[in-house]
Amino acid sequence: MGKVSRFEELKCWQNARLFVKQAYEIKGPLDKDYDARRQFRRAALSGMNNIAEGFGCFSRKEFIRFLEISQRSIMECKSMLYVFEDLGYLEQSYLLQLHGDVDVLRKQVMGLIRSLR
Repeated sequence: MGKVSRFEELKCWQNARLFVKQAYEIKGPLDKDYDARRQFRRAALSGMNNIAEGFGCFSRKEFIRFLEISQRSIMECKSMLYVFEDLGYLEQSYLLQLHGDVDVLRKQVMGLIRSLR
């Protein structure tokens, strides 16, 4: 992983931060589904914050545990994108972009886990 002194330097955290911003900027019919919108945002936040929280751990094992929690939250976001698709909440092109962003983010987190192991 190279020497990283701050979680802000981690590419996966940087992309998770961008994804959280996207989660908060979604407009349209989802605005009226308070529960789904809130759950999606919370999962996106969890993905980002668990990377940061894990970075602050004193052991590699604990950091990996938090990264695993992060990737599960990221997968929750991916699952919710299918709900948004089924309910017609988002345009297909935007959904595809979000799916791609989630896939890249998950690969980055999983890559960090592999490098720590």
